[in-house]
Amino acid sequence: MKKIHYVFLLLGSNQGNKKKYLDYSFNIISKKIGDIIKESSYFISEAWKMKNNSPYFWNKILYIKTILSPMFLIQKIIEIEKLIGRKRKKKIYENRIIDIDILFYDKLIICSNKLIIPHPLLHLRKFVLEPMCEINPYKNHPVFNMNIIELLASCSDKSYTKKL
Repeated sequence: MKKIHYVFLLLGSNQGNKKKYLDYSFNIISKKIGDIIKESSYFISEAWKMKNNSPYFWNKILYIKTILSPMFLIQKIIEIEKLIGRKRKKKIYENRIIDIDILFYDKLIICSNKLIIPHPLLHLRKFVLEPMCEINPYKNHPVFNMNIIELLASCSDKSYTKKL
């Protein structure tokens, strides 16, 4: 029997019908990655570290259980993004149809050239911390040994974020 792992994923879109892309990725994730245990509300936010005229992002966090290893999970995520229509470019921060990030995978800390878990910037981003607070405010960050509420309280991000 394969081991069950618990994962938090961040879904984001700032192109086209954002809700449609998030919902579509939700459906594919539930079929190809694992069971969705809990989901946040939709949140809108300014495009973080992007030009001022970039469209707002729609974001959602999923809490899932999966049998996939971290490396196989990231491969599936890239396949799903490509299926939905994402074209990866060299720029780190760009407009996108869909973006799926692994925030946490069990209590693991992974730092490789292909994957970093927990997500290395989640503690700096209000658009991640607010929906995380909605579904698991006491989730402990294994690197900082702080829960999500504490990370949000200490976050210096002043960008606009709103629950829909």
